[in-house]
Amino acid sequence: MSASDSRSTGATARLVIASLERYEQELDNLLRGWPAALNAYDRVSESVESVRRPCSGMPALAVPAVAFLIAHAELVHFLWGRGRSGRSVDELHDAILRTTKDLRTRAEWLILSEGDTPPRSFS
Repeated sequence: MSASDSRSTGATARLVIASLERYEQELDNLLRGWPAALNAYDRVSESVESVRRPCSGMPALAVPAVAFLIAHAELVHFLWGRGRSGRSVDELHDAILRTTKDLRTRAEWLILSEGDTPPRSFS
């Protein structure tokens, strides 16, 4: 990997980390005010996109990004009354936080390792 590729990977990983932080803040705002906080829903949706977009071009982040998107979708379906997960909103929120932690950890690993692909067992 060239030095410019490493810098690009590091910059993208930093963007993912910042986007995850924004997502977690917006999600907390949404959950505190639901269902009256519909405007917060739009900000959460934008935050999801800001995480998804940079992850789509990074194979090392693809699996944890998909796990994050699935966990987010499960929570949204629950909030809109369409989910039949049998789990509480707190359990679904905890599941999202686990996925954001994994995604953040992998992005940090990319920054520290200058873009090498993490081993399969990394979590």
